[in-house]
Amino acid sequence: MSDLIGQTFSRFRVVERIGGSLAPSYKAEELESRSPVLLRVLPPEFSREERQRMMQMALAASELEHPNVETLIEIGETEDGRLFWCTRWQPGETLDRWLGRGDVEPSDALDVAVQVAKGLERTHRSRIAHGALRPDLVLLHESHRVEIAGFGLCAVAGEGLSVRLGEPLTALAYRSPEQIRGDRVGPRTDVWSLGVILYEMLAGRRPFEGSTVGALAEGILGSSPPAISKVCSAAPKGLHRVLTRALAKEVGARFSGIAELGQELLPLAAKLGEPARRTRFPARPPEPEPAALEPAAPVAEATPAAAETPAVEVPEAVAEAAVEPDGDREEASAEPRMPEVSVATVRWALTAVAVLILLAVLARLFGVF
Repeated sequence: MSDLIGQTFSRFRVVERIGGSLAPSYKAEELESRSPVLLRVLPPEFSREERQRMMQMALAASELEHPNVETLIEIGETEDGRLFWCTRWQPGETLDRWLGRGDVEPSDALDVAVQVAKGLERTHRSRIAHGALRPDLVLLHESHRVEIAGFGLCAVAGEGLSVRLGEPLTALAYRSPEQIRGDRVGPRTDVWSLGVILYEMLAGRRPFEGSTVGALAEGILGSSPPAISKVCSAAPKGLHRVLTRALAKEVGARFSGIAELGQELLPLAAKLGEPARRTRFPARPPEPEPAALEPAAPVAEATPAAAETPAVEVPEAVAEAAVEPDGDREEASAEPRMPEVSVATVRWALTAVAVLILLAVLARLFGVF
């Protein structure tokens, strides 16, 4: 789809391709403000029904406005039937590129997994399952925030052992056993996919691999990966039990929902301390906000996709209170200010009053009055 370079979608001009397979990603710019944005474009061969389902799911997830869920600026279709969606451009990279360098520390892996779990827990409570989670849809921002992208892609991704045009074979490696069998996708499918991603971050390899579709499917359906402690000596104690349950072949044997998985990961992440990438690469100060891009009217009304079962709801963490910057602040007022009086003036006045009172008392005693 390199033919898109230089083309204009709505109010965005495509500048360069930066990755992606099923829905390639492009750096673009808003025509009026020249602000950079991220565009993802779906090939035109998908059916109208598939595009409509994906649009509804992507919009529904975006409207939750969760910090770990990608927020859309605009979503729509081009004249030739290509579905595109636009998000703000933020410095960073995708998890698959980071994994390609092989420098993921256990503290980083747990931090990423916890943030992904928080985002998924929020969408599951709104009955929106991702269903196509994989590393190229996990965004690592330089602010150390992690975002989940690609909600709605399960509506156009292959079912069973099929792989759509432009999608690599490795995309199958993150599908759950029920997806391989062609069964219905639900919240526990996301539990499986996050388990696969966490294992890969720690071990440096996927738990299930194969050079052919058949070999890969056989591993997902029938084999068990090596214990994480054997392939990652720095993995925290107790993580093997968590991953074993997350990667259970039968849906009912997994965690009841992503919230339960997240609760198991939190204390393990706490044991590892501050994520290594936050120490090596401190968060940049907030960049100036680009010119505001007003979201365009949605093409279709967003209807949350029905998940297999609603995820277990847990109380959300209390948000940190915003701290006002120190310093005196003057409030605007229409009333004129009173003139300032010095300390010396006040002391002189008090002394004079005291002397007058003393003289009055003495005069009273000696019968002057």
